[in-house]
Amino acid sequence: MMVDYQKKEEDILVGLVKPQGKRILEVGCGEGRASFMLAKYAEHYVAIDNDGNQINKANLRIPLELKNKIEFKVASATNIPLSGQSVDAVFMLLSFHEVSIQEQGAALVESLRVLKSGGRIVIVDPEAYPVDSIMAICSAVHSKLKYFDHSVIVNHSKKVIEKVTREFDLKLNKEKYDVNWQFDDFNDLKNSVIADFPEIEWNDNKKIILADIIRGVVKDKEFLRPITIPDHMEVTVISK
Repeated sequence: MMVDYQKKEEDILVGLVKPQGKRILEVGCGEGRASFMLAKYAEHYVAIDNDGNQINKANLRIPLELKNKIEFKVASATNIPLSGQSVDAVFMLLSFHEVSIQEQGAALVESLRVLKSGGRIVIVDPEAYPVDSIMAICSAVHSKLKYFDHSVIVNHSKKVIEKVTREFDLKLNKEKYDVNWQFDDFNDLKNSVIADFPEIEWNDNKKIILADIIRGVVKDKEFLRPITIPDHMEVTVISK
């Protein structure tokens, strides 16, 4: 699997976050895929995730040239280990909607706490009702194998963002962009989705259901080598 094999996303994210010479916080960094894209432009980059295993993997991947510029920390979105007004931008890539519904408002307020006056929060989340994308596959997995509607969570996070921006009298702008994922073949795509859902016990029956889900999205691309699928991203930029 190759994420954003056309190398478009780095330029897009740099344009959104504007990290050049700035102090940046990333919330929900995972293994640091986007962190390494942006940290090389920043003065200092702190990336947090509440999953210690992900942070351990990210720390092992830090290139020598970024050793003094980037820090990975285990921390919650609702309890950020930074002082108030200490960063120029807060960045969340496919992570805000993953915060529990009960804590999304508190997480956004906590990001505002550490953000300098004049700074920005950049939230990138999937579109709520995907049709032909990676998120269409993931949403169908949620509904058919985890038994909940993923769009409800995505839409709730959008309502939380709008509520907090109103309460704090903040500026809000929205944008969209697409990136492409490339897979060697159908099995590579299927195995990548399975790896993204380790909480599911993947027996033969569930793998058959997953294969049908994927066929419903990729349609006539099934027998291509490689298979290219878009991901449709919705961007919210909050200015303080």
